[in-house]
Amino acid sequence: MNRKPNLPTAGEQGPILVIGATGAQGGAAARSLLEQGHRVRILVRDPLKARHMAELGAEICSGDLSVPASLEAAGAGIRSIRHPGTGP
Repeated sequence: MNRKPNLPTAGEQGPILVIGATGAQGGAAARSLLEQGHRVRILVRDPLKARHMAELGAEICSGDLSVPASLEAAGAGIRSIRHPGTGP
């Protein structure tokens, strides 16, 4: 079964948090969401590697999934999380 994830509409409040946006799949997901008019926040370990995403309009949040304390800012006010490596 090929199911598409239920995405919030572009007009809804709060950004969509994309994990892994400096990689191929996560980057493609973040770019697609930005092109659709969504607010996008990306969680990255190295903000320098995400400069191109910031230029496209993504909000950069520095953190690491293995450091729970770093996730608080990334998750503040979000409406959805996308991690392309986990599937729909």
